[in-house]
Amino acid sequence: MNIQETAALVTGAASGLGAATAKRLAGAGATVFGLDLQQSIERAGDNIPDGVTLLATDVTSGDEV
Repeated sequence: MNIQETAALVTGAASGLGAATAKRLAGAGATVFGLDLQQSIERAGDNIPDGVTLLATDVTSGDEV
């Protein structure tokens, strides 16, 4: 599957399965926007995969989505 020139939105992207998914998508050429809680992004520090833009968002809050 060719995903270059596509955009992906990944929740929980600062750690674990979400981070692995974001990294894999970015490595395949997708533009990746990762959503996670502010404190999770801070804990991730420099471990954010290249090609992934993290946005502090609480997906359980209707006001933030």
